[in-house]
Amino acid sequence: MELDIFHFNRKLDELKKIFNEIIGKLVSDQFYDHLLAQRYRELKKELLFQLISSSIHKSNTTYLSEVRTALKKLTTIDDPNIPDASNFHGPARELLEALKSDLQMNFTFQDYDTLVDEYLYSWFGPNEFIDNLLSIQFLFLKTDRYPREMNRFAIEIRSCYAFQQSTAACALCRTLLEITVKDIYKKNKLHIPESTNFSKVYEYLERSDKMISRPENFTPTLNDRIEIISSLPKFNDLQDTLNHVRILGNDLVHGNYTATQALAFEMIQRTFNVIQELYERN
Repeated sequence: MELDIFHFNRKLDELKKIFNEIIGKLVSDQFYDHLLAQRYRELKKELLFQLISSSIHKSNTTYLSEVRTALKKLTTIDDPNIPDASNFHGPARELLEALKSDLQMNFTFQDYDTLVDEYLYSWFGPNEFIDNLLSIQFLFLKTDRYPREMNRFAIEIRSCYAFQQSTAACALCRTLLEITVKDIYKKNKLHIPESTNFSKVYEYLERSDKMISRPENFTPTLNDRIEIISSLPKFNDLQDTLNHVRILGNDLVHGNYTATQALAFEMIQRTFNVIQELYERN
């Protein structure tokens, strides 16, 4: 969205003027003006509501760069005029923290109703969330231990799909696959030079022209790990599926394209199925 930088420059100047008045009265009169503070909060809220409709705002001008810098700090938890309290100590730090807390925006029930209607229920509803959430399979793993990060990513993948954040769901599938492949790699002792299976690492290094003087120091990529675990007979026929998830995930992470909800569904099912199969066969 095109940013009306001159409009926001005027509004930010007004905001700064109110802030300076608050500080001036606090310093000279030892008086905290609650009416000024309320004006400050309301103006911040007004500006934030003008920005909420888009995540990216552009302004192709070298002038007023300070406006863009100030607007970056215009959020419910930050402020364009209050310095970072962590850079101060003692009473100054306490004052800044108190100011930041008190000058945070207050949202009324009407504000929330308006924003929820316009930015949530206009494209999405709770029934759709539940329908989407329950349309995706769960993971059932034949193992007594698995990386705890897997649970977090599996939850986020299903939640992203339920909220129709398709590209995010697909990108997280690639991360979940990498966590899994690393775990399977370790479970098969492919990282231990003394293990029988380490011969598969030697073979891979030789055929891929990646042989190094000390193979035990080899740091494999996800692609390397997939190639190596797929050389184990029990995983051999999973290589194509593992690479499909990896390559599609890479394309999405690198911004080559975005995912549809249908693609996200297919990606999640394929990822969960191949992960489940890896543990089933291990």
